[in-house]
Amino acid sequence: MLNIAGTRGGLVRLRILLLIKDRPHNTNELSRMLSMDYKSVQHHMRLLEKASLIMSSKKTYDNEYKLSTLLEANIDILKDLENMEKVNKGIW
Repeated sequence: MLNIAGTRGGLVRLRILLLIKDRPHNTNELSRMLSMDYKSVQHHMRLLEKASLIMSSKKTYDNEYKLSTLLEANIDILKDLENMEKVNKGIW
């Protein structure tokens, strides 16, 4: 299992999850929204997918990511993390 909050990239991965919670996004869109390098976002996406927290559309071009069915079934966990991030803003 991927530790979201306790790692250096945890806040970035949480922000990605929160962005794709409402609608699917591709890596390019996310890199612009996060003001991050494409390759860095791609790295985080691979980790989230490996942890079964997101799913890929598996398209060759314009591949989009959305929350996995596992995370959707446990959406309260993501909401709790979102609330923690709001409370701890500036600490992470």
